[in-house]
Amino acid sequence: MTVSHGLQVLVLLAKLDRFVLHAGVCIDKSLEIPRQKLPDTYDKILADLREPSSKKTDDDENDAAAVAKVVVIFVNEDNCRQLINATIVNQMTDVFYWLASDGWGAKRVPVDKQEWAAEGTVTIMPQRQVVRSTSLSFQ
Repeated sequence: MTVSHGLQVLVLLAKLDRFVLHAGVCIDKSLEIPRQKLPDTYDKILADLREPSSKKTDDDENDAAAVAKVVVIFVNEDNCRQLINATIVNQMTDVFYWLASDGWGAKRVPVDKQEWAAEGTVTIMPQRQVVRSTSLSFQ
C-alpha cells in the first residue's frame, strides 16, 4: 500500500486495516511517499514493492517468497503521475494491479500521455450523485 500524507488518508487507512483484519486479507507492506522527494523516490518505492516478503504464512508454497501483486494507493494527482511514470521508466507497467483513489481516476492529469501504463487500474471515488438510469442496473 502506498500513501501520501493527509488526514483523510489516515482515516481511510484505519478503516481499511479494520476491514482487512476481519476479511482475512493480508497487507504485507505499508509504504509512504515522503513530502520531500528525491529523484529516485518512486524508483525505490517500486523496488520495495518487488522485494520478497519477510512474512511467512501457511499458504506459502515451497517456501517461495511472496511479492506484491495488488497495490492499493491513496495519493494525490502529482504523486500518481510520477508513480505511473516510474513504472514506465523501470519497465514495470505490467507488474502490479493498481487499486487507486479518486486522485487517479477522477482527473486526466495523472495519466495524460501515459494512459497505456495505467490501463486496467481500478479506481474508487466517493459517490457524488446517483444516476437513476444506471443505479437500477446495480441493485
